[in-house]
Amino acid sequence: MDGLMHILASNLLGLMVFLLIVFFGVIGIEYHLGAKASALPGLVLPILFFAFSILITFAAAASTIIVYSAIRLFGIFLLCNITTAILTAVYATARRKRGSYVPPT
Repeated sequence: MDGLMHILASNLLGLMVFLLIVFFGVIGIEYHLGAKASALPGLVLPILFFAFSILITFAAAASTIIVYSAIRLFGIFLLCNITTAILTAVYATARRKRGSYVPPT
């Protein structure tokens, strides 16, 4: 049993490292896209992640196994939008450093 736990722990560590590399890669891509002259390429990833969060929320609401309350659905929606908020902040930072960001009034 000790050998199995060691294999699971090493696989979990490898998965976590891989996911961190993917996450920082996506952030780097977002920064690169946000620094472009046109504003539209930088908004593609935040819009995709926002659409994905809506899809996950609707999938949870349509689940027939467990009936979710509105508070749980709102929590799922907020958790799924953490990445959207991070990507939007990266986009705003890239636009601000480029000098073409106009903050909302």
